[in-house]
Amino acid sequence: MMNFIKVFINFFSTITLGIVFVCAANMSLSPGYDVPDNVLWQVLLSGFITSIMTSFGVFIFTAINTKIKLAVAVMIHYALMSVIMISLGIWFDWMNFDIKGIVMMLISVAVVYLIAFLLNYYIIKKEAEGINIALEEHNKRN
Repeated sequence: MMNFIKVFINFFSTITLGIVFVCAANMSLSPGYDVPDNVLWQVLLSGFITSIMTSFGVFIFTAINTKIKLAVAVMIHYALMSVIMISLGIWFDWMNFDIKGIVMMLISVAVVYLIAFLLNYYIIKKEAEGINIALEEHNKRN
């Protein structure tokens, strides 16, 4: 359970940061756009829902032992995140339910996916480096 909470907090922070970045970029491209009062709560809720789903997905991904299965799992996860965000986008009135709105949301989800991937890659790499240093120090003492 503690591991799930750690994974969730990690994904919540990276995914929510990605969503904030995409929202800021979209709003910058729309001059004169007034930010609704409830958009921050909507961003947090979007981050929460997608982070819960992603955190469960991590435990499924760790059981996958081939690159092809992992690629399929990532595509399914992206599709699921896209469906969730399109649904939330319609509910929050972030998008129109038309081809342009769907394509923009798919691009937005891909950007958030990339941001979260890069941040998590960096975090995991730093953790691995720390573990390797600790192992080297342990091996020197023994």
